[in-house]
Amino acid sequence: MSDQIPIVTILSGDDLLGREKAKEQLFENLYRTHGSFIEEYFDSSRESLSEYCVRIITPTIFGDVRLFHLKHVQKLNAADQKELGKILSFSHDALYILVEYESDGEKGLSTALKISELKKRTDVAILSFAKPKKHLMAQWLTDQVTQLFGRRIDMAAAEQILEFTGYELDRIYPELQKIDIYLPEGAVITTASVATVTGSGREVSVYDLCNAVGMRNWSEVYDISEKLFEENSVPVMMFVSSLFRHFWGLYKIRIYGEQNRATANRYFNARFKEKSDIAAEIAISVGLITEATKSRVYPMIVIPKVIDQAVKYSLEELRAILDRIYRYDREIKSGQAETTLDSFRMICYDLVRTGKGGS
Repeated sequence: MSDQIPIVTILSGDDLLGREKAKEQLFENLYRTHGSFIEEYFDSSRESLSEYCVRIITPTIFGDVRLFHLKHVQKLNAADQKELGKILSFSHDALYILVEYESDGEKGLSTALKISELKKRTDVAILSFAKPKKHLMAQWLTDQVTQLFGRRIDMAAAEQILEFTGYELDRIYPELQKIDIYLPEGAVITTASVATVTGSGREVSVYDLCNAVGMRNWSEVYDISEKLFEENSVPVMMFVSSLFRHFWGLYKIRIYGEQNRATANRYFNARFKEKSDIAAEIAISVGLITEATKSRVYPMIVIPKVIDQAVKYSLEELRAILDRIYRYDREIKSGQAETTLDSFRMICYDLVRTGKGGS
């Protein structure tokens, strides 16, 4: 995407990673040019497309810079698609429109949006991100890992990830994130590291469990714990120690937030790159990452909403949780507690319910 910000940006295709990268570039360009902007999503549950289009063509009193963002437009009915096509010709210095759809090459949609006419305009960017064919996916992964994570992946490791996860991007990307967190900075992703972190046929990991508990999402904790125990490849003690490390991190973030309210408030009010920068500042301050591993802040802190998790608990609740995990650890090692799925689930339930009628 060029330095000149297009008035209309259309992103299509099922390569979600490529689309996300293009969106990040657009947002950064907007911030660099305007300092700030207002992003206004289209939500069909709150307004009709006609009402949304009226907002697009109505200037604000204060001349705010606005980005109107429409996702999944292939799901709009034909009449709405046609109306959107008309509105895309609207131009204003403080107005930008971002349109996304997954089904690349939809002839009806392309006609309704007047794609052929939009391509002739210099203030419109139309970018297609098609997922590669299966036989090209491994090679595509080697390029993506270098671009997104700043490390290399062996071709054999790329093929192994595909063997374990299949070819859906929404399953591949989380596994790459977990591997990136697991490996030292700059280390090459090999078949050994893939086997260690992902495992044959594995769809969830202890990281997923920790984040689900942190978000107080009991139904997700219930499902993930069952899948983890079904594999029977990792001792319960690993789950327990991972939970303790995770909540120790949340505890340190909570303390930091109490002592640095302004920074914490900035994080929750920030967007996009600024949010990642503030998250890195917080994570480095509490020792979750270092300056050398700062590039991991997005997959490790921002995406799983680790800082958001920390504010779901008071300091008193986090101390109670750490004490409960510690006691369970002692009970297991002394033989006083079972290491069954039901026993482990009860502990997780206690953690999720802490401060809400739990222990």
